[in-house]
Amino acid sequence: MSEQWLNVPNYGGRYQVSDCGRIASCPATRPPKTLKQWRDTKGYLQIGLRLDGERHIWRVHRLVMLAFVGPCAEGVQVNHKDGVKTNNRLDNLEYVTQAENMQHALRTGLREITYVPGEKHPKHKLTEEQARGILASTEVGAVLARKLGVSKTLVNRIRARQVWKHLATG
Repeated sequence: MSEQWLNVPNYGGRYQVSDCGRIASCPATRPPKTLKQWRDTKGYLQIGLRLDGERHIWRVHRLVMLAFVGPCAEGVQVNHKDGVKTNNRLDNLEYVTQAENMQHALRTGLREITYVPGEKHPKHKLTEEQARGILASTEVGAVLARKLGVSKTLVNRIRARQVWKHLATG
């Protein structure tokens, strides 16, 4: 099957994108020229396109999906099905929610679940001593929550060993 090319939307036919993930400039005065792509700091291929004298940086996978599938809905991302950030072939891309993208990354081993315990967690609200106090206390969760300035849900999650689970029971 041959490579298909479509105009990059909103660029007046000055650029085209292929279903293989290549981008070409299409000036009126000379033949199209495939443009050089480079990796960004996260490993995705990107490209610079000019419009009205301004340079706009695009990730290539977004241009492929924009041209061949349409605009990305709010809250949706482009997923690389094979997990290879540089494989921008149309048949390797899909729109997914952030949750679906994260599940895919966990399922394929691209990302690991990391548990950051207690006070080492960047959003911790309690000290280890306070968390141990919750585990040892027989007070009602709502009362403890009010005393400590946290939610009743947090108190219940500590007691259910969903957070601060590294603390020994006792």
